[in-house]
Amino acid sequence: MPAPGLSKAPRPRRARARRTRCSFATPGPSPGLYVTLCDIGPNVGLRPTEWRRDENAWEYWSSHRGTGRLRPETYAELVLTVDGQGGAAGAFVEVDFATMDQARLRAKVARHRQYCTDTVWWDRHPCCPALLLVTTSEARVNRLLAGVEKDRRRPSPYERSFAVMGLSHQPDT
Repeated sequence: MPAPGLSKAPRPRRARARRTRCSFATPGPSPGLYVTLCDIGPNVGLRPTEWRRDENAWEYWSSHRGTGRLRPETYAELVLTVDGQGGAAGAFVEVDFATMDQARLRAKVARHRQYCTDTVWWDRHPCCPALLLVTTSEARVNRLLAGVEKDRRRPSPYERSFAVMGLSHQPDT
């Protein structure tokens, strides 16, 4: 019997398992996205076909530029329908609960750019996977995008002038 003025402690509620139309493993760090893709996705033309998390989603590569690695929380692959045409697309999912500093997030974006530039995905995925960053606020996203834009490699003016010279000075045949 509880002390006077105190009520009994509430009984813990049993968590109910939510049934989804997906048959693959537990979602990992992004359950909301997983449940949304499974429940709402088919209504808008998206059907998840693959969901890999943690080490199963990581990718390593080496190219003439060096070695690289991507370590996203999740890799998701979807079949999508647009205007009656079917196709497949993939995405590396990064979840940020505002615990990563901007430099670390920008480094993740830079590694993804290198992954795309080196065409590592060519024999691994149906197309180049997008990088989907889920974070806490619009202000955080805007700060990240501003920093990422500053980091974007711009073509050298010399590369452009050499290309133009090469086109304009073709020998006559």
